[in-house]
Amino acid sequence: MHRLGTAFCSIFAPPAPRPRGGAQQGRGGSVSLRQCLPETRDRVAGWPGGGGPRGWEGRQPFGMPGLPAGPAAGERLTSELIHNTAELSPAPAPAVRWLQDGAAFSALEPAAEGSEDRELVAYDAATGARSVLVSAAQLTPSGAEKALKVEGYSWSTDGQRLLVFTNTRKVWRTNSRGDYWTLDLRDGGGSVTRVGGKTDEEAVMMYAKLSPCGTRVGWVEHNDIWMQDLESREVTRLTTTGSPGHGGTAPVINVKW
Repeated sequence: MHRLGTAFCSIFAPPAPRPRGGAQQGRGGSVSLRQCLPETRDRVAGWPGGGGPRGWEGRQPFGMPGLPAGPAAGERLTSELIHNTAELSPAPAPAVRWLQDGAAFSALEPAAEGSEDRELVAYDAATGARSVLVSAAQLTPSGAEKALKVEGYSWSTDGQRLLVFTNTRKVWRTNSRGDYWTLDLRDGGGSVTRVGGKTDEEAVMMYAKLSPCGTRVGWVEHNDIWMQDLESREVTRLTTTGSPGHGGTAPVINVKW
């Protein structure tokens, strides 16, 4: 954690002034991640003290990643704790996406104070004005009680369709396999619809992308490329020669429209 904190600060913080006389600064006095995070957050996100645009003073629409609590006092640091639990994993970075015209960006935020459900909101980059783009209700599948846990998302070029990545599984080093859902925002939008055919198999899709026109989505499943028409919901298998790749993932196959 000590080295991680030093690296984090060195990436985001401005370089410290060099001592007079041109002498190189020593390596002592490095700071931990917990100490540098609040200052770094202000500088990077542009909130108070960070030189952000007018209208942002006193506002923080999304937080920087949270720090893991770590093992309890007296608990041993084991391989099981490191690799097979999320106890030492920090929260992911804020899922921020610039919108079509570049005048605003979207972000995931709690639907209500203390709620685990999230909603997608937009912030005007110049004024900080906030509006809800996709409510938690729209992110709740039909018949479900809770909204999807959004672990990734992307917009179509026209901003009228949303692709959501959820229920993820780790493949090699990253959570790149899971389920995808789409939401059509035309005419006010409804609720999310799962990508793919009628199957009980979960978390088998990878690398899904919306087509530029937003009417189709392509993905990798069992190392073959699939496509679905979002109007007719028809699914087409485009390749049939997929074979297992390194670590269970496809090292070459990807979707590019």
